[in-house]
This record gives sequence, C-alpha cells and structure tokens, in this order.
Amino acid sequence: MKKRDIIELIEANNVIEEHQDLLSTIQNKTYWSSSYKNEKYWFPDIKEFEEYFKVLKK
Repeated sequence: MKKRDIIELIEANNVIEEHQDLLSTIQNKTYWSSSYKNEKYWFPDIKEFEEYFKVLKK
C-alpha cells in the first residue's frame, strides 16, 4: 500500500464515523438489498437536503 492509499482509507473511515447515525438507519443487509432498488429508500426524508439528494441520484 502506498501512503496515498492509507490516507484515503483513513479519510473514508472518518466519513463513516461522522455519518454513523445515518448509516444506522440501514438495519441489515437483507433490508438494504431488498430496498436499494426503490429510490425512495436511497436517502432519508429530509426536506432541506432534497435538492442535494436529487443531484446524488443523477
């Protein structure tokens, strides 16, 4: 592994830790695998971020 790869892994881990509350909404892999096909389950229902979620969907 290169230094750059290690830094990217650390940064990715930090992102996961920062968004742990959001990630906890995914109950288990079975729930997620059956729900990911339906776009209404992709993001939480937060009106303030609705425009950002539309950009991410694209």
